[in-house]
Amino acid sequence: MAKPLSFLESLNDVRKSTCHAGDSKKYACHVCNKTFSQSYNLKSHAVIHTGEKNYACDFCGKKFYQNSNLKTHMAIHTGERKYTCQFCNKSFTQSSNLKTHIAIHTGQKKYVCSYCNKGFVQHSNYKTHLEIHSSVRVRNFPCAYCDKSFTQKSNLKSHLALHTGEKKFKCTLCEKSFAQQSNLKCHMEIHSGEKKYKCPICTKPFTQSSNLKCHLKLHGQLPGKLSCQYCKLVIWKEIDLKMHLLSCEARLSELQSRAKDLSVNQHFLSSFNSSIYSNQVFFLNHDDGATCSDEETNTTDQNPADPLSCGTSMDQDDNL
Repeated sequence: MAKPLSFLESLNDVRKSTCHAGDSKKYACHVCNKTFSQSYNLKSHAVIHTGEKNYACDFCGKKFYQNSNLKTHMAIHTGERKYTCQFCNKSFTQSSNLKTHIAIHTGQKKYVCSYCNKGFVQHSNYKTHLEIHSSVRVRNFPCAYCDKSFTQKSNLKSHLALHTGEKKFKCTLCEKSFAQQSNLKCHMEIHSGEKKYKCPICTKPFTQSSNLKCHLKLHGQLPGKLSCQYCKLVIWKEIDLKMHLLSCEARLSELQSRAKDLSVNQHFLSSFNSSIYSNQVFFLNHDDGATCSDEETNTTDQNPADPLSCGTSMDQDDNL
């Protein structure tokens, strides 16, 4: 004879059967029609529509709709990291952050740009990238030291290090430090010895793109075949040309709309051409005074605006 179930066991069986039944979601929200299998889940959900945030954080005062969300938030203040990556043992305060991080190891990039097919692990990086293709790029973060402005606060912060002289990115092999992480990555190639930058004319390899750039001048020519129809700048890749054209067209449209007559228009177009030459995101630096290092191991912190420098910085992915 089978042993009779206890009250708690019977209750659990009822809950399981209710949750897994085909028509179990019988509690529907009258606002958004979302359905739930349990009445208390519907009640918890309904608070979202009322706007009532009854659960407040004791540390920062931030309020939440549900107690579960408050508990998740508290980990930020307590520093508790109970979600650990199975690949690298890096830990996180929230399960959502762990899930996003794991995509780095699996190579899953579910956010794909419809313009250039570039994939991203994080949605935030995908949104940032889309601004490149936008005809109007809103730059709400101006630099207090110069006239540059940025679309992202993180890019402004990285740029400010050039003015303050702060070099927080240190090489673990030679203790050399850099203002930007991209320049550190470029420097690390010296230690690896990998020469992945090859001259398209004589195939001579280099560890750094800046040295390849200087070498190309010895041939007396630049191998770029693409040029902007507006400012005639030479660009390496077709996708970079497309992005640059969007920027040119947007700037040209803005200048033309501000022009009141032909003479003013010509003035603005002249300003456009001179300003576009200083924008070196995708194209070559035509400064004949540039110098090459005698030895590739003697490198300096490169200008991140230099397109052939591996210090090139746009709106880039941030690894978790």
